[in-house]
Amino acid sequence: MRVTKQLTLLIITSMTLILSSCSSEESMLTNEVPTNKLLKSFTVKKDANGAYSLNFDLNSDAVVDKTYNDYSKTSQFVLYSSNKPSVRNVKESMSINDSKLHIGFVDTNTDEKPSITIVDDNITFGKGDTEALQSFEISSVDDSAYQLDFTVKDDITAKFVYNEDIDTYEVHLDGGKSDTSSYTVMFDKEEGKKLRIDFLNYNENEESKARAVQAIRKPKIIIDD
Repeated sequence: MRVTKQLTLLIITSMTLILSSCSSEESMLTNEVPTNKLLKSFTVKKDANGAYSLNFDLNSDAVVDKTYNDYSKTSQFVLYSSNKPSVRNVKESMSINDSKLHIGFVDTNTDEKPSITIVDDNITFGKGDTEALQSFEISSVDDSAYQLDFTVKDDITAKFVYNEDIDTYEVHLDGGKSDTSSYTVMFDKEEGKKLRIDFLNYNENEESKARAVQAIRKPKIIIDD
């Protein structure tokens, strides 16, 4: 399932071939070397116990240096090119700090700096307010697509809405019979804009008029480039 802002998706593919007789320009194009990305993909996961983890894959010539920024409370992974043997798959346990998890990557080959922020309860302080959601993981598919997989408890339904007022994709979790408890959704990220995905958890005792406003909006996922 792919969630988009419109019901129709317009795909425009254009290819422009420019021929130049200028020998200097031809030389520049010939000598241009493509820059390879060091980060292939990443996944942030919250398991059924509420614990977070990070899993990311590197290309064959990449090494990683992990740092932590105390000021921004960001776990940062700096990727470098190297001819030395290194681990291609990195797994890290992550923790919520002040209700937020910040993860950033720095690809020194391309100067790209993808990041992900998750706003959620810290399991250190016990159960949170999002018990309808059992687990979830968000994965990068390519530069513009992200896959969200999640599971909910029995008798919980999931409804997908794009909220134009706050430029956010919403996953509404509410009581009701459903044929499945596992969902997979694809989201498209616009270049230069943050991708925002919020889970909305409803209290069965709330009045219908106030439910959307009073719904607990956690976890919140924010992906930036």
